Amino acid sequence: MKTSAFGAAAVMTAFLSLYTRPAVSQPFGVEQGHNPKEYEGRSPQPYGIYEITVPKPHPYFDFYTVQSFPKNGICTVTAHGPEITGDPFGTRARKEFSVLSEQISAKYGKFTLTDTVNPAYNRPQDWAKTVVREERVYKGLWLSDTRKPFPDNVDSVALYISGIPRDYIVISARFEFNNFAACKAEREAAKQNAF
Repeated sequence: MKTSAFGAAAVMTAFLSLYTRPAVSQPFGVEQGHNPKEYEGRSPQPYGIYEITVPKPHPYFDFYTVQSFPKNGICTVTAHGPEITGDPFGTRARKEFSVLSEQISAKYGKFTLTDTVNPAYNRPQDWAKTVVREERVYKGLWLSDTRKPFPDNVDSVALYISGIPRDYIVISARFEFNNFAACKAEREAAKQNAF
């Protein structure tokens, strides 16, 4: 009798292991193609944007948004950092950016840094101001390669510093899954169907 009970338990364990979801390793624990309603969050905003609570938050970031459409589900996840104020030279912002880019690079490899500014506003003490006024682009970009694709269905990663009109800057990290092109097409089709 002990053998059959043990055998039944072993069979049940093996059966359940086939149907148990694997540990989530996607960015912040958010899975491509899923419905955003599977995560706690607020009601949707325009353009298929949902603010959600992620399973694996990063200590630097304050809140997270996903972009999702009915046919393709979640196709991006963006982490938004805290407001950075009182940093006119951008020293603190660039230091945080450097730390975050090293962490992302540990998984996704090398990135390309874009640091461009309107020459008319290139005074060092105006670094943050140029970001707020959209006169400066400061962004790291990781792109998947068909020869060595990124893990977790990620197609690209962008880490960027952007400005908010109330005179502060934030760092955000956006992960696009490999269904992003299909989401864009779905969004465009929805716009055309509106007429």
